[in-house]
Amino acid sequence: MAEIVALKNLANILPENPNVLNIGAGMGTSSLVLLEARDDLYLYSIDTEDESDLGSLRRERETLQEAGLWDPNRIKQIHGDSREVGKQWFKGNLDLVFVDDGHYYEHVKGDIETWLPYIRNGGLIVFHDYKGQYDMGVSKAVDELMDDHERVAHVDTLVAYKVKKKGLTSELLSARWGPGRFLDIDVINGLKQLTRSLDPDPTVINLGCGFGTSALAFLEAREDIHVVSVDAQKTPTVIGSLIDEQSTMEEAGFEGSHRHSQILGISFDIGKNWDRGEVDMVFVDASHSYEACKSDALAWMPHIVDGGIIAFHDYWDRYYYGVIEAVDEVMEGYERIMLVSCLIAFRVKT
Repeated sequence: MAEIVALKNLANILPENPNVLNIGAGMGTSSLVLLEARDDLYLYSIDTEDESDLGSLRRERETLQEAGLWDPNRIKQIHGDSREVGKQWFKGNLDLVFVDDGHYYEHVKGDIETWLPYIRNGGLIVFHDYKGQYDMGVSKAVDELMDDHERVAHVDTLVAYKVKKKGLTSELLSARWGPGRFLDIDVINGLKQLTRSLDPDPTVINLGCGFGTSALAFLEAREDIHVVSVDAQKTPTVIGSLIDEQSTMEEAGFEGSHRHSQILGISFDIGKNWDRGEVDMVFVDASHSYEACKSDALAWMPHIVDGGIIAFHDYWDRYYYGVIEAVDEVMEGYERIMLVSCLIAFRVKT
């Protein structure tokens, strides 16, 4: 009972219309508690079991139906491994994640590493069976990976943390100056979602530094990523430069990071002479003329791994018609996997 009260209290401090993820449907108890606490809450629930009587999406659904709380408009059940689902997550940031699925160290560690980047700054992550009877690695993973975050509750075997991210984030950077000089929030979230769908240890080519928003979004999305930023402008300008991006990296705490490097030069010339191996994703946001955008795509696509991604900024922005014209011509026949705001992305198949 004390854990139920604690979970309800945590749900009640969330902002309006919170997005909550429940990892481990079980018999539906945690989902029932969360939905009872807030009538404006949207719930995602993930489980590997779909029909088991010992705990599954079906049993959760039956519990909520019996309580009169089952509502497909508020509840989305997802059948699958939570760590794999996270790699393809395209549903936006989360306000609370409740972890109560696999209790072994590697599983809990995987859930933390997979879902922590999706939790908004100041959001909550909650763990069940911490130092309890069924703790087969929960406390070890939590103690190792949550040390930099603020513990806000510990009741019986339930422990909760407030997620604390670096001082400057891509979202704050966008809000500081507005989308006229930076990527808007929808584009930032889209880039993060694309990045999280890549294979382990990905290399992302960032064409056009701007003020560092895109590079920062990539680095925030994945801890195993290497970002290479290419720009023809070294010194500060009104549209950004290598030095402007460096300043952002310093403020965000990524100064000197081995996960980020820069190249001074014309983006398509660098692509034509690229000899550092295949890359997983290319983000095109350098010169916006038809000729430059087309040249960037043609120069870099041969270096993208089979099944990798190429994304373009300022598509559908009529001020940059050259981008639209180049993308429509070069990417005809490729699978479009995202169109968010003025961000468009394609799957590259060889």
